[in-house]
Formats: sequence, C-alpha cells, structure tokens
Amino acid sequence: MSKSTAWFSQAAAVLIISLLSACPETSLPLQPSTENPTQTGTETTATHLASLVELSELDNSRYAATAIDAAGTIHALFTELPSGGKSTLFYRASADGGNTWSENLNLSQDDRSHAVGVPHLAVDGQGRVYAVWKIMEESDTQDSIRGGAYGAPLVYRVLENGRWSAAQRIDSKGLVRSWFLAVDPTGQAHAVWVENGVASDGYKTIAAARFAQAELTGTSIGAERELYAPGPSNPADPGYIWRLPNYGGLRGYVDAQGKAHWTAYKIPTDQSEDESVIVHWDGAQERELKSYVNYASFVGPYYNPPELLLDDQGREHILLQDVKAPRQTLRDLQPDGSFETVYATSPQSEIRSFQVVHGPAGEAAALMTIKDASADNPAFGLYVSRLQNGTWSAPVDLTDNAVRILRQADSTAADGMRFFEPFYASGAFDAQGRLNLVMVANEVGINRVPYYTPKVFFGRL
Repeated sequence: MSKSTAWFSQAAAVLIISLLSACPETSLPLQPSTENPTQTGTETTATHLASLVELSELDNSRYAATAIDAAGTIHALFTELPSGGKSTLFYRASADGGNTWSENLNLSQDDRSHAVGVPHLAVDGQGRVYAVWKIMEESDTQDSIRGGAYGAPLVYRVLENGRWSAAQRIDSKGLVRSWFLAVDPTGQAHAVWVENGVASDGYKTIAAARFAQAELTGTSIGAERELYAPGPSNPADPGYIWRLPNYGGLRGYVDAQGKAHWTAYKIPTDQSEDESVIVHWDGAQERELKSYVNYASFVGPYYNPPELLLDDQGREHILLQDVKAPRQTLRDLQPDGSFETVYATSPQSEIRSFQVVHGPAGEAAALMTIKDASADNPAFGLYVSRLQNGTWSAPVDLTDNAVRILRQADSTAADGMRFFEPFYASGAFDAQGRLNLVMVANEVGINRVPYYTPKVFFGRL
C-alpha cells in the first residue's frame, strides 16, 4: 500500500464515520428446561432447543451477539449479507422472553461502501445498551473472531431511553485489529483493543503497535489509554515495524479497578524460527502460557482464539482448543499451567468453533459446535457446558440433530425434514439464570441437502 493509498484509506474511514454520525437518532419501539448432562466424549441426545425463532430476513448471516438488560429485554445483533452488497448490521429486541420481536433495525444505516465486522453487545450499570463493531473497507471476510488482517475503525452506537445514538468512532487511529467489549463490576463499559502499526513509509502492517483501552459512558468516550506497546520500537528505522509480533484473538474482562485482563495468540514475525504462543495479560504484564512449534499445529487456536473469563469465585479460566492432544480437545487452562478437560471428542470427531458466555454474577458457559462421529447420524450440533463452582459440566447437545435426522426418514412434514448446523452462537444469562441463545445456523433439508442460507435463530433453555 502506497502512502497515498494509506491516506485515502484513512480519509475513507473518516468519511464513513461522518456519514453514520450524520444519521438521525433512531427511535426504537419495543413489541411485546432442565439440562441432563451426558458423559464427556460420548454425548447422546439429552435436551434441545425445542423452539427456534428465526430473526434474520436475508438468510445470509455470519455473526450474532446478544445481551439482556435489567428489565429482562433481550437484545440481538447480527450481520447479514445482501445480494451483491456488503455485510450490514441489524438489531432486534424482545420484551417478552423471545416470544415476539421488534422489527429489524439497520444500525449500519445502509452504508454500501463499507462492510460490518464481528459485532458485540453489552449493557452497562445504567441500562444503556452498546452495539460495537468494526467498519471494513472491502468485506466482512477482512474481520473475524480472531481479528482482521488489517486495522480498521472501531465504532459504536448506544441505546438509551429508547433511542439509538448516532455512530461514533472509539479509537483515534482507525487501526484496530482485535478487540473486546466488557462491563466491569461497577457497571462501567470499556472497549479494549490491539491496533496495527504503520511503517514510516506508510504501509499498514499486521504487527502490533500497542494495546489501548477507553471507557464508554453513553455517548461520551473516555480518554484513550495506552496499556502496552510491544517492543522493539525504533522510528528511525523504516523497517522496524515489521519486526514486531502479530497479536490476534483478544478476549478478556475488566476488573473493578478498571484494569483490563486478556488472552491472545501471538505470532512472531519470523514463523519459521520462532514459536507461536498463547499469552495472558494479568493487568500489568504479559506472560506466555502455551507454545506451538509451528503454524500448522497452531491452526486450532488461530481460528478459535482462547477465551478468558472470571468465575463466581474470582478465579480465571482460559478456554483453549488443544490441537496437540490425541483427540480434538477443549481445555480449561489455568494461569498456573494446570488444566481441566471441558470436552474431548470421540475418534474422528471435530470441534469447529466455540464461544464463551459471561454472566453478571460470574455465571459462565461454553458454546461448542461439535460433530460427534460416534453418533448414528453425525452432524455438527451446538453443545453447551456450564461452569459451576469452578467445574465444567458434561456437554449437552442443544440442537438435537441426531434425532432430527432420524425423523426425516419417517416424516413428510416440513418441520421433520430439516435440521440445523450451527456456525456461530452467542448467549446471555437472564435474571433467573436461564441461557438465551442467538445462533447462526445453516438449514439442512431431507437427504442431508444443505440450503446454504445461514439464518439467525433465537432459542432459550
């Protein structure tokens, strides 16, 4: 990328923020199970989401997010890709437990020149709802759960007193690579990110220039604070930026003192000579937790970054897909190096992805997309494992695809001729401790014929 191209990219980012900000505030009128654990590694059907409500309209979705406020209103955010267009961000809400939903609201305001990255939702202590996402120059494939290949502006809108604010940019440089949104125990919302560097000749890089944090208080953005700047740093050397490591998959939380804690993967510039590692930031310094000899053995953590969470007893847990294990395994890695197995697949089974749900009182759950080869009719399904008293429960099959597939052979009814293969799932705990899910899944019809129309569904346990 030339200097002029780099300048143009920055100018384009400023233009889109101004266009989004110029849009008027949006008024939003709201319209009105018991788990049976199975043995780890040998899941059979135990319980499932008996009723799924479709939220999407375009049937070409990629990512979703959900949050629940103190009044019990469920907020859902998801991206959809219009035919011939770029990914767009939509919002819906339900004030009656997911039975009825508001109309789809386009939060990205029909911006046809930019794509929406992975979105996140959070509710602060005052009941304000924050929708945060990156705006990408080309397509949403430039952004993923591990972070985009290049930096981009991080923007947000806030829902307060029934109205959505105009969009604002959070970061100052428009170079955010990977990030997370968190609400600390005092109710304060925070955005934490790692941003790409720009070499002295104008080239953007995937090297990490610095980690930063900012408070979000309604439409007010706090001062941007630098948390960590990985060395070496020698601006006199035009090539210095290329020698900095590449960080991605930033995940974490913010404590009551406002300090960010995170995990991430770290890939040194020269992969042929150095090991890739999982790192942990404890609020003051970085520590390396687990190393991988080469990139090939690092594929699992690269595409499914580790997740850091804090349980109800104040202990940290780091969920990590361990591809070095004899079978694909999801582990709970402790900062001291010990671990607990959350799920170990049966032979030839596969973990495609996983996400973590955090609750306001320390509740936590792991949502896993798993294909269990030991089942009679193996298909990818959504499984959940809860973290209770510091221990993970045996995973439970939620989508019940094995039974759905069996029904297809004997049923001519439309509802018995399909099942759902999940791609991505987001969850939130309500005041009663029930898990509410917003899931992106591909619908599969009779004889296992996929429709290739990823849709967004809501379900509650």
